[in-house]
Amino acid sequence: MTNSEVAEKPTEIGWTDPDPQGKLYTLIMLDTTLPDQLNPTYRNRVLWLVCNIRNNDIENGDTKVVYLAPLPSFVSTEQHRYVFLVFEQPGETKIDYPAYSDITNSPSNMNLAKFISDYDLANPALAGNFF
Repeated sequence: MTNSEVAEKPTEIGWTDPDPQGKLYTLIMLDTTLPDQLNPTYRNRVLWLVCNIRNNDIENGDTKVVYLAPLPSFVSTEQHRYVFLVFEQPGETKIDYPAYSDITNSPSNMNLAKFISDYDLANPALAGNFF
């Protein structure tokens, strides 16, 4: 995908839960290969984080990190792996995560296992995709 193809946040993201009644979800988008595939020193840079999502309605969830367009050319010329993960929450959750709106100062190295544990998210993820 080109930078222009991912410049805007996706307009459609959805997942299927066999029993969605009243459930809440967290969506995380990560760049897993910073600065490059051979040396992913800064893996798991959060590019989008939304919690308390009901019925696949991401727009009305609690956005903790606004969508940051993937910019692989910003850090290297190699391809990057971008991952979307959706986790079921145990209920309404207050996620304390640094807010930022610029990819150049966004934190890297999210410890995903710790994040899942800290917020008691269902593991494994309910849904996932990558590009």
